[in-house]
Amino acid sequence: MSASGRNPTHRSCVPRRRSRIRYGWIGEALPFHRPLRFQNSRGGAVAMGKRRRRYWLLKTEPEEWSWEDQRSNGGVSTWDGVRNRQAVNHMKAMRAGDRCFFYHSGAAARCVVGVVEVVKPWYTIAAGGEDGAVDVRSLGEMRKPVELREIKAEAEADAEAMKGFALLKQPRLSVVPVPEGIWERICEMGGGYGDAAAEEEEEEEEAPPLEEEQDE
Repeated sequence: MSASGRNPTHRSCVPRRRSRIRYGWIGEALPFHRPLRFQNSRGGAVAMGKRRRRYWLLKTEPEEWSWEDQRSNGGVSTWDGVRNRQAVNHMKAMRAGDRCFFYHSGAAARCVVGVVEVVKPWYTIAAGGEDGAVDVRSLGEMRKPVELREIKAEAEADAEAMKGFALLKQPRLSVVPVPEGIWERICEMGGGYGDAAAEEEEEEEEAPPLEEEQDE
């Protein structure tokens, strides 16, 4: 094992654990995020300066780094270990604010289980600039995992709905872009994403006060 805690010969993308929970890597506190009650079209593309938000899909084997690991790590992790040149180029194209499906791969599970947001774009972690990473934080868990077979069935039923989705065209690629329309469709298939506890708290805050009955 290398000093970073990962096997340099292993080719799957495995985020490294960080001890600085909810803090940026230069010391600033990350803003607290309360997930929206239903984040698909309302959490869709927004203008970020001259660049619109883009969407991606990150694959990881749950035995190595699962959604539970991501959440238990304070929601923040470093996504590294990617070697494929095309996947690396996709990561280099990411910007802060971009969102990614968190996808469990492998024989046991192939499904979208949650959503993370890029909080720090590509940076090098080794001399020479070949090895790099992006930092991501969890935004919310899918209310229902969206399995690969469901996505394939959707593509068979409506070829236009999943047209150009690299997950189906290049199934071995660990990082793929997600067109906005496909992003929203998968969010709908999964019932949206968010934190149930945060939603209950939000609903309580938004609930109007009960009026006291007055005796006539």
